[in-house]
Amino acid sequence: MKNVSSLNTDEHVVTVLEKISIHLSPEYKWHGTDIDTELHTGAIFRGFEEREDKEEYLGYVLICDVSKDDDEPDMNDVSEENVFSVEQKLKDELSNQVPLIETYTPTIGTVADGTTRLMSSFAKIIDADREALMTSVRIGVPGQKFICVACYPSAGFENFEKSVQSTIDSITIA
Repeated sequence: MKNVSSLNTDEHVVTVLEKISIHLSPEYKWHGTDIDTELHTGAIFRGFEEREDKEEYLGYVLICDVSKDDDEPDMNDVSEENVFSVEQKLKDELSNQVPLIETYTPTIGTVADGTTRLMSSFAKIIDADREALMTSVRIGVPGQKFICVACYPSAGFENFEKSVQSTIDSITIA
C-alpha cells in the first residue's frame, strides 16, 4: 500500500499519508486498501473476525486527506457557534450517499495532543445490508483537511465497537 507506512507492526500502529497514525486492534484481521480518488486520498482498513474457518466482515476504519473536497469543512472555520449548521450540511450530504436512520449531536474536541482540533459526528445508517453506527471525525491538520470514518454493526458486536472506538481515540498527528 503506497498510502500507508507501518510504524510498529507488533503494536498494529499504521500511519496514513505520513500524517495521521492510528492503532488497529490485534484482536481482528485487518485488510487495508489505498483510496485514491479525485477528491480523497488515504486508506481504508476493513475488520474481520475468524468464525468457523471463515472471515466475517465486521466494519471499517478509513483515514483520508479530503483537502480537495470543498464539501468538507475546514476545522479552522468550525466553532461551537456554527457546529450544528456545519453538521446539518454534512447530514444532508450523507443522506444522499447511504440510507440514514438517525443522527446524533456532534462534538468538538482535540486529539490526545490537546491542540489539534476535531469534530466528531455520529449517525445510524444502513451499511452492507445491516444497521450500523458511523462515526466521522474531521481532523484539523494545518493546511489540510483529514477525516477518519468508522462504521460497524449497531448490535451484537460490542467488542468490535470498543476496538473501533479505541482506534479513533488513538488518532495522533505524525
